[in-house]
Amino acid sequence: MHTDSTHSDSNAPGHHNSEYHASSAAAMEDRYARNERVWSGDPNAALLNAVASMGLDVASPRTALDIGCGEGADAVWLAQQGWQVTAIDHAPTAVRRAQELAAENGVQIDARAVSFQDFERAMFDLVICFFGQLSDDDVPKLESLVAPSGWLIFVHHDMESEKYLMPARLKEQLTELELVDDYVFDKNLERGGGAHHHRDLVLRARRR
Repeated sequence: MHTDSTHSDSNAPGHHNSEYHASSAAAMEDRYARNERVWSGDPNAALLNAVASMGLDVASPRTALDIGCGEGADAVWLAQQGWQVTAIDHAPTAVRRAQELAAENGVQIDARAVSFQDFERAMFDLVICFFGQLSDDDVPKLESLVAPSGWLIFVHHDMESEKYLMPARLKEQLTELELVDDYVFDKNLERGGGAHHHRDLVLRARRR
């Protein structure tokens, strides 16, 4: 869920609020509907960097889940690398654009307009979540989606937020996955909705 909101509200971590999730979904759908394109159209540099150093072998079919896929740049890039990608976002306009981007690039992704909370439980070899609108209450489900020997890449902007789950709080709450590393990733993005953020926080975890 590619979002740049930095404010907090009364929904403190640990208190799941379905009305909050619904309002966030409506706001993002409105943002996509009002703009021809919200994001740069390029895959996140932090994703390319994180995957490159993981030594993953995709010679045999492997599955990936992109949580909050936005307009699909990350999902399409993964599909181009040989992954079987499921991409979810609660904004229907974003999902439609992700499907169109995949078709334009000659790859297939399973893009679905569904919230993380309503997405069925399954297991994937790679789970990515960039700039997500998840809460602390979502951590158990997030961990459960990672298959044995699978990876989680969780990235957010270097900012404080009581509303959204941040890498530092995720690190403290991991119970099923083993932390591999967490680090700062500096980027230079000149266009798109996240261009004003220059530092991302990256967390990688794995189920052994």
